[in-house]
Amino acid sequence: MKIVLIGCLFLVSCATLRKAKPVDNQVPLTKENITLLNGEYEIFSTTDTKSSLDESLLFNKYWWKDSDNRCSYTLTLKALDKQRLQVGVYKSGDLIKSKKIHYKIRHGALRFNRIMFKSIVIVNVCGAMHTRLRVNTAGELIIDHSHSSMGGFLIIPSAGENIKEEGIVFQKRR
Repeated sequence: MKIVLIGCLFLVSCATLRKAKPVDNQVPLTKENITLLNGEYEIFSTTDTKSSLDESLLFNKYWWKDSDNRCSYTLTLKALDKQRLQVGVYKSGDLIKSKKIHYKIRHGALRFNRIMFKSIVIVNVCGAMHTRLRVNTAGELIIDHSHSSMGGFLIIPSAGENIKEEGIVFQKRR
């Protein structure tokens, strides 16, 4: 079982972010200027609005097309030190979740990863999330995100009996 778990985590952690597409006027992040991320950001999609955060589910995409009722999302970031960042997510002004995350700075962008494993009765799920944060000279936040997961059922074979019979004689009928 441990080998299966380690193998799954290894496979999931291989799904990394692709090379970053260039952003106009990107400011390379360093440990000295990490406070550039401090602030409150409104979340919107630069792609089709039907694929934004709260309409990405199949039900919402095909049956609930009224986009006037969408909630607005806000993200707050505050650099606590050179390794930790406070992140808060708000939905229509109400705090959904706040968390302190550890990060690394690579290639002028802030990166953090999360590997998870959940086991619910006989269903096992493991996955990994990779996130990259960048900022441009206008102070806009650019987020690249990759999420991969896999799951499976735990099958426990029954403890049956091994029956061994020897010397059974069958008589010929005809």
